Amino acid sequence: MFATDYPFADIKAQTDWFRGVDLPREDKEKIAFRNAEKLSRIKVPVK
Repeated sequence: MFATDYPFADIKAQTDWFRGVDLPREDKEKIAFRNAEKLSRIKVPVK
């Protein structure tokens, strides 16, 4: 799962880095929210 160490890390820099990582979309979605959905048994709406 993706996380930042707020307030000690710059959230914008971290999310910009994550967006720029060369991974397939499916893997990025797993890191960004799909794994959390599965663990928490919740559904995140995607636009």
